Formats: sequence, structure tokens, C-alpha cells
Amino acid sequence: MKHLEWRHIVRDTEKEAQAELARITNVQNTAGYVGFGNFTSKSKLEQEITLQDYSVSNRGLRPNLVGTPQQVAERILA
Repeated sequence: MKHLEWRHIVRDTEKEAQAELARITNVQNTAGYVGFGNFTSKSKLEQEITLQDYSVSNRGLRPNLVGTPQQVAERILA
């Protein structure tokens, strides 16, 4: 069985939620992201992936569960 881990960012306003997303995905090309270079250089992806995409994916934020409680609930139920 494959285990998926989704994270969410819920704040009172969408602006606050997006600010938090920007804060935690403001990544630099540092030692913590050495694997990014290996991943992108050795894979045959159909699209380019950015360091921020890589960061979001590794944090379980790919499903875009970011926003107000109502927005996140709607995305889950969609």
C-alpha cells in the first residue's frame, strides 16, 4: 500500500495562507537541496521543475491545500 502524506496551510485569510506558503517555500540552493540537482539532471521529466516545485513536493504541499478553512475543505471534497 502506498502512503500519501498531504500537508495543509490554513489561515483566517487566503492572503495569510499564501504568505505562509511563500515563507516556507523560500528555498535557496543550499546543502539541503543537493538532491534537487541530482534529481533534475538524472531524470527525464517532460517538464522543467523548479527548486520551489521540488520543495513543495517534498513538504507534501503538492495538492494545494492552502487557504481559508472553507477553501481547503472545498478542495478536499472536490
